[in-house]
Amino acid sequence: MNAEIPVRRHPLLPSPRTSAGSINLYSAIRADLVRGEPTTVSTGLSIALPDGFVGVIRLRPGLALAGSPTIGSNDREPIFITVVHCRAQPTVSIAQGEQIGTVSIYRTLHCRFSEVEVFSEAPITPLDRARLELPGTLLRSSRAVRPRLVATISTDGAGATDDFAATDSALFRQRVFSIGDGVGPYDIEELVDLDELEDGYLDLGSVLLPRLPEIAWNRVAVEFTADRQPETLHLINGQASLGVAAFTAPVSGGLWRTCVDQLIGEFESKGARASRVPGVWADEVLATINGWSYRVIGADGPRWMVRAVLSCPAMEMEELTSIGRALLRETVVRRGVVAQPVNSQLAIELPADLAVHLDGMRTGVQTVALSQDGSVEVDPTERSGAPDMESEPRTPATLDESAGPYDYDDLTDVGQLEEGYLDLGSVFLPIVDELVGSQVAAEFDEDGQPSAVTLIIGEMRLSVAAFAAGETGGLWPAVAAQMIDEFTQLDAEATSEAGPWAQEVVAVFDTWTYRAIGVDGPGWLVRAVMSSPTSQTAALTAIARDVLRKTVVRLGPQPRPGVGDPMPIVLPVEMVEQLEAAAGVDGPAEPSDEQ
Repeated sequence: MNAEIPVRRHPLLPSPRTSAGSINLYSAIRADLVRGEPTTVSTGLSIALPDGFVGVIRLRPGLALAGSPTIGSNDREPIFITVVHCRAQPTVSIAQGEQIGTVSIYRTLHCRFSEVEVFSEAPITPLDRARLELPGTLLRSSRAVRPRLVATISTDGAGATDDFAATDSALFRQRVFSIGDGVGPYDIEELVDLDELEDGYLDLGSVLLPRLPEIAWNRVAVEFTADRQPETLHLINGQASLGVAAFTAPVSGGLWRTCVDQLIGEFESKGARASRVPGVWADEVLATINGWSYRVIGADGPRWMVRAVLSCPAMEMEELTSIGRALLRETVVRRGVVAQPVNSQLAIELPADLAVHLDGMRTGVQTVALSQDGSVEVDPTERSGAPDMESEPRTPATLDESAGPYDYDDLTDVGQLEEGYLDLGSVFLPIVDELVGSQVAAEFDEDGQPSAVTLIIGEMRLSVAAFAAGETGGLWPAVAAQMIDEFTQLDAEATSEAGPWAQEVVAVFDTWTYRAIGVDGPGWLVRAVMSSPTSQTAALTAIARDVLRKTVVRLGPQPRPGVGDPMPIVLPVEMVEQLEAAAGVDGPAEPSDEQ
């Protein structure tokens, strides 16, 4: 339930910040506190609570409350708090505008009392019993009542830890919420019916992500650490990406607000324009760089903080923000009871079908499709080589249509590739008029195998390569976003522009321009990367698009490279002979600046 509560504040104090049903309290004056002596401090804040609500004051560590801890619905005057300094220091000073505590808002039970001679033995429900055993009989408007626990500092100086394992029980966690209430993100210990999570959720261990009907996520991208462990999972649809992760937090909460300024600084260090903007649960971070927007939404929970990172073209961010918030409202966090340093990311666990699918491909970023119910959709042809009997029939194609790039298996007449094409094994490049007389440069890897082929036209360079993408395809949006980040880190002015197939990546270094064009196909991605003086970019772009319209990709037999890995290049015999002659050797030429 959401309730709008009027407040008034001292003009010199910060605007009140709210989080999970609480509002911050700041000191309106400078106060010098002597240990053990009560001191009255004005907060400069007035709260007009509606009937049926009560505010409970909680002070920050080191301060004890000497007066009444509650604010009633009939209280309208500024809040004054009598505090006692109880730390080891003889004195401590509180500056004007410094936070001293919070007010948590609870709903009260409306009771009707009747005088009787003898009490009857009316049954007490389990929920009633839990309420009676808890301190007070109040339920918070957005979370169940929890007693205050203590966060400790680890002996090795690693920082605060959340020592909760010994006291985590159903007594402290009332199961009062149901999926669909729309008041999440939820703690899994607060859900009434865990069976609700079995259908329509992607279970990642520490977080369970809902598959909402209005959100058409069709792929997931998993990023792995150097030791091959899953680190981050992003939901992808088109060019929109959304990653959700949970972090450990102190029992006192409030971790997210400490992360906002840090995130803004990180975005600004990368050349982005970043700012703090109002959000649903708390302030959010919005950053824009070269036509691409990022938004980070955070929400604090019991001993955890969950964060969603959104990225998409700037014009799509408003819609993606609404989707991200809707997803977080139904997200479930499984914190566990293991004590960890505060702000440690909770490890994710891949579902069994996804883990098996990615076995042997746990490097970099791997992309897999999602089915309509939110489960992982693994195409058996990607691993076994068996034909896909349920896939839709592919439309036959002819090169005369110039409507590619084409899949080799779709061509009605592969004999058309024998003339006017450069056969590189995984890619057939058309020799369009503009390429006649151009030079070809080959690059080789450490094993002496060809890794890239570049066409040279005067000062212009054009390279076309194919990558494995799984049968579901859709790899280009994630690759494009990654390329923009890489160009930006190299101090280029990088952005995305609309192209015939999808958004294209454009990066400018002084007077030199790079452009990357990507097209997703059935199980593959073909990418053209070009570079030229900026004055020649338009001409080279037209050539590259013309080449791609007639390019043919040959996926080849199993086993295939991992998703995102380049497909092997095979040089024509004539080209190998020319390279060997130029290098003066009898085998494959080593890489050189002249090739």
